[in-house]
Amino acid sequence: MLSQLLRGIDPAGQIAASFGLQRTEPLTVVSIGSIDQPADAFATQHIADLLRAALTSYRLRYVVGVANGRAYAIVAIGSESPLMTKLVANTLSNVGELGGRAWRAGFGRTAGSLIQIPVAAKQADEALRALHGPYVTDRMVVRHDQLAAAMFLQSAYAWVSANPGLLGEPLSLLVRHDESQGTEYRRSLHVWVANHYDVPKAADLLFLHPNTLRHRLRRIGELIDLDDPDTRIVLALQLRLFNSDK
Repeated sequence: MLSQLLRGIDPAGQIAASFGLQRTEPLTVVSIGSIDQPADAFATQHIADLLRAALTSYRLRYVVGVANGRAYAIVAIGSESPLMTKLVANTLSNVGELGGRAWRAGFGRTAGSLIQIPVAAKQADEALRALHGPYVTDRMVVRHDQLAAAMFLQSAYAWVSANPGLLGEPLSLLVRHDESQGTEYRRSLHVWVANHYDVPKAADLLFLHPNTLRHRLRRIGELIDLDDPDTRIVLALQLRLFNSDK
């Protein structure tokens, strides 16, 4: 029944009604899993059972189950509700690294009706994938609407990886210079950009005097035009996509 709801196969709302869900009301879809490893049926079902108990304790109306190797919940509450985040986060904290896995949860945006559940389920899965990617750190639970930047970077990474010819200048100029001259231009720029172009702060992290970093940036400027705004944007994106601190 859960799978049918997630796919939108409940045109009359009969399945939802059997769980106390109305056809038109705020609904949140939660996707829980550990996508970096094969699904563990026992652990996933255990998480679903714990979440079911937590939702019941607060008298929320819901559907909880396992589908496609993940635990899912459809809950009659808005996705921005602090209570929803608290319940899911507590559930994940209770299971810890069950089965040797890092369990995470993604929320879809609030669905206003049963018809919107498939879209919200897709968003929840996207949020879950983003949590297991390189652009979101130190989060166990996250909403889809909080991940615009991370999902953009993830899509950009996939696109550039599929078209390696696009990963060229200006970053490639620095890489070649570092390899041939033994410099640390790429790492220096990475730290400088990551710290919002703050020279004193970046220099401190690089264990350099600020004037030494300024001199290095001037030398880098002889290879690429750091004053050009487009070059800065592309370079910053390349450094972020291929997050290197080498």
